Amino acid sequence: IITTLSAEGMLVSDGSKTGFHTASQAKSVYDVSGAGDTVIAHLAAALVAGVSVYDAALIANQAAAIVVSKTGTASITPGELLGEVLLADGHATGAMPLATIQQHISDWRARDEAIVFTNGCFDCLHPGHIWLLAEAAKLGDRLIVGINSDASTRRLKGHPRPLQSQAVRASVLAALPMVDGVVVFDEDTPANLIQALTPNVLVKGGDYKAEAVVGGDHVTANGGEVRIIANKAGFSTTRLMAG
Repeated sequence: IITTLSAEGMLVSDGSKTGFHTASQAKSVYDVSGAGDTVIAHLAAALVAGVSVYDAALIANQAAAIVVSKTGTASITPGELLGEVLLADGHATGAMPLATIQQHISDWRARDEAIVFTNGCFDCLHPGHIWLLAEAAKLGDRLIVGINSDASTRRLKGHPRPLQSQAVRASVLAALPMVDGVVVFDEDTPANLIQALTPNVLVKGGDYKAEAVVGGDHVTANGGEVRIIANKAGFSTTRLMAG
């Protein structure tokens, strides 16, 4: 039996003397509407996927915590849940400071490893993003991803973007096997970041022309190249948001 305990979290009664208790994860509560539905949905999905009842309770509890922190009856994205779970369990380091990334790059170059860089908001991670990152990773030995900060994304995309905080976006990207480092930049473009990193390969999606890619002139002037990867048809954040 799984019992929801509101602000006290959830209790799994499994026949043992104490059962299994998972504490509430909500940092701020704005509206509890739909929290029970969220718990049931995520419990069911986790159990059907073969997760233990204890881990299913942890997932459902985390999902409810995200939902009640939003106004009104809300839903969550897969990236929000993944990001929060990874951060809570310490499995993802998220974004690295610029100096740390630079030190890693120095060490990698000492081993003759080629550095690939790409950037974007990565607000709602979808198969098109995964395709781009996987293809970019094939062009070198290490893949660094630059993401727009929350403020930068808001300036570029307008309200209500970003849908997911930079901490969540960074942690999800950092957890991907093809990504070796994530760094956040606050400017509207990654020009300064690219100059600081000087990658061997600068990658952008198929909407761009190589000669117009921000930072491309710096990369090519230092012996690198700009590569354009064709978009995966049928996937975009705009289309995803439109339902």
